[in-house]
Amino acid sequence: MSLTLDLQKRKAAFKLCLEKAGINPTIANVQFAVTLDVSGSFRREHENGDTTNLVTRLVPWGLVFDPNGQIDMFTFADGNTAYHVGTADENNCGTYVRDHIIGKVPGWNGGTHYAPVLRLVAEQFGWGVEKPKARKPGLIGRIFGAKETQAEAPQQDRVLNVLVTDGENDDQRQTMEFLRMAQKQQYGAYYLFIAISRDGHDFPFLQKIADDFGNTHLVIVDDLPEFVCKSDDDLNGILLGEELIRWLKQ
Repeated sequence: MSLTLDLQKRKAAFKLCLEKAGINPTIANVQFAVTLDVSGSFRREHENGDTTNLVTRLVPWGLVFDPNGQIDMFTFADGNTAYHVGTADENNCGTYVRDHIIGKVPGWNGGTHYAPVLRLVAEQFGWGVEKPKARKPGLIGRIFGAKETQAEAPQQDRVLNVLVTDGENDDQRQTMEFLRMAQKQQYGAYYLFIAISRDGHDFPFLQKIADDFGNTHLVIVDDLPEFVCKSDDDLNGILLGEELIRWLKQ
């Protein structure tokens, strides 16, 4: 069953939550992405509407952070299936998963790899993209004194990437390598993993990367239908941990 919410009211509640934490949302300068696991083990949550309701609860974050009031939506499974689906907003969030994701994205009902989608989201916002080489003038240009043209570096936007998954990936080494590289090169990204547990699973790998990296946090949700029905204060408080608040203030 889909949630029916006054998203503008929820937007105001989220702005107030940020302001209470000492964050001015108008100058936070953060792009907002939601990345959904579409592996076979997570199929039920998509088909019964649980992830639709979670996306709906996250729309106020997009309304606050994104200049256009949108969420960039990505999906992933295993192998080379990371995919930028498009954008969700307050008008289409209630049917977005059904209309654009279920049975429609690469890797649907596959396995779980994190590194490819982490890389794709980073590149989408200008991180990890090689700077184009400068162009040297041709012979005629050199005769008339033309100078070498400096190539413009891609714009690099800060991005808050919320990754929703139900469990352990098959590319732990590659994921660690990406996160180490992103930390070394100071990518302007924060990774918030929302791990959906059905049987008390504690997600040891996700806990490890949350402990090892200062821009990665893990929230474990034991009951997703109950979680998406929490009050604004409770849900935002759970997701806005102290580490993320510090990152947003940078």
